Amino acid sequence: MAAVPIFYDTVQGVVALIIFLVTLLLELIALFHCLVQRKDAFTVVGSIPKWGWALILFLSLLVTLVLRSSIFTFLALTATAFYLLDVRIGLRDVSGGSGRWR
Repeated sequence: MAAVPIFYDTVQGVVALIIFLVTLLLELIALFHCLVQRKDAFTVVGSIPKWGWALILFLSLLVTLVLRSSIFTFLALTATAFYLLDVRIGLRDVSGGSGRWR
């Protein structure tokens, strides 16, 4: 019976590492996408200015790296998901859907 908790800890550690790496990757992609967009496109979309999104996404990345697993990491991922699922699509529509970062 002693092997069950060891196996459980191993699986939990691997799953936590995978979630951490996926979260980190998403935040890096969102930050990079934000940095390569035109400044005026954010104004047309009607959202926070480019510097504001860059700051939010950078702080999200920092929170994930420092705190790794907490409610603040979930909030950081929520901000990243909002950027990727709402703002990025609005930016794509403004630019005509062209380019590599559709």
